[in-house]
Amino acid sequence: MQHERNLRLHGPEVLVTEEKFAKEYQSSGIDYGEPVQVKGNPGDLIVANYMLLHSAAYNRSPNIRYSCYFRVDHVDRASDWKAPLTDAWLHFPGLRA
Repeated sequence: MQHERNLRLHGPEVLVTEEKFAKEYQSSGIDYGEPVQVKGNPGDLIVANYMLLHSAAYNRSPNIRYSCYFRVDHVDRASDWKAPLTDAWLHFPGLRA
């Protein structure tokens, strides 16, 4: 994940202050590539890491789109918030590709 690599390069601390974020992170020039739209069918489940860069898309169908988000957390994240930002699957080794 490019986001993870960028945080390894600049350190998770760039997320703490707006000045550092704008100066070091947003202006880093990292190419995140072209976005890929994930399309699902009714009943599909999409599992993604919280560090996946994402945005919303318009619902162009006549049907209401419902979504449900579950945020999985690890007990160690509160005491060590920096480590998972540079190793996205640190606390979830069973999901590491």
